[in-house]
Amino acid sequence: MRGIFNRMYVSIYELPCEEKCTRDGVKKSAVSDEGLYGQGFEVIKRCVGSSGDFIRIRTEYGYEGYVRSCDVIICEDTSMCRDNSVCEDTLICRDNSVCEDTSMCRDNSMCGNTSMFAEGSTNGSVPKCQQSIIPHKKEHQGYQENRKCSLIQVKKSVADILSAPFVSSVRLMSVTRGAVLMCCGETSVSHPDCGYVCVRLYDGRAGYIKKSYLEPYAMPLDEKKIGRLDEDSFREKLVQTAKSYLGTQYRWAGKTPLGIDCSGLTSMAYMLNGVYIYRDARLVPGFAVKEIPYECMKKGDLIYFPGHIAMYIGDGEYIHSTAREGSDGVVINSLDKGSARYREDLAQSLYAVGSIFKNAINISDMAD
Repeated sequence: MRGIFNRMYVSIYELPCEEKCTRDGVKKSAVSDEGLYGQGFEVIKRCVGSSGDFIRIRTEYGYEGYVRSCDVIICEDTSMCRDNSVCEDTLICRDNSVCEDTSMCRDNSMCGNTSMFAEGSTNGSVPKCQQSIIPHKKEHQGYQENRKCSLIQVKKSVADILSAPFVSSVRLMSVTRGAVLMCCGETSVSHPDCGYVCVRLYDGRAGYIKKSYLEPYAMPLDEKKIGRLDEDSFREKLVQTAKSYLGTQYRWAGKTPLGIDCSGLTSMAYMLNGVYIYRDARLVPGFAVKEIPYECMKKGDLIYFPGHIAMYIGDGEYIHSTAREGSDGVVINSLDKGSARYREDLAQSLYAVGSIFKNAINISDMAD
């Protein structure tokens, strides 16, 4: 069973509750991660917690936790459509599974006997976890009707989705960088506010968002595809993506421009470019990042400290999200003692460097 995050961002908890107590009786947040609008997940168990309103999930990048059922949309009765197309009376989930004879109402209840036809984008099949309504021509005259949709992701820090392609129209919702949307097509309205695209929301509504706020969805890259990347340009993309969060406040377990933590910053920089790495600040077997020697470190590689992680950006500098007083968010620091950005505590506690690139010397390979 699959699901979709149905809020601007959804708190993912390590326990089926919002708070936890330390041994000293101090209450702390149980949030361990955030899911962004439109991102998918696997349902492990439903009706969890004392009130039964939590769901245990596993994200697309392998992270497990609990979410409130009111914050997500669940796809019931899924089955695989072999040709990845969507036929009548079916809905398709973002993992290419199909929800038979159902649609999701705006109150998150399930209704029956609805249909939608959609096929893939240039990147292959475009899966969807919710029936979405094609706008009626009389209500959305600027929409170029197109029964094909493609996945797109938001690159703007925060972006509004409006009821019509005009700045003065009603705001349906706001989304953050990394949100995954279904693009229906560009508007054809001749107006100073033009430049919108029509998107389908997962609750069935249609809305409009500025085209300049969007970019193609970064399809997940497997090991073979990573190996075929132009390494230098991809490393630069990782660095620039991380830098787009500069100045963002530090937020425990955050992953958005509203607030982000150290591993949220590094994991989002990679995810927005199609690579899923481990969410927390450590090297974990089975994920794309492998330990390499310090002297092999290049732009885009990850630097590990006890309980902390950063991205190397070249010239002895690294970008990270830190709660340290005076920084309070995403900043650039240096490993060079002669730099004004030098942080001695981190420079002296660095214990590992990780890379996704095979041409970087892997420490495990050296041991062999």
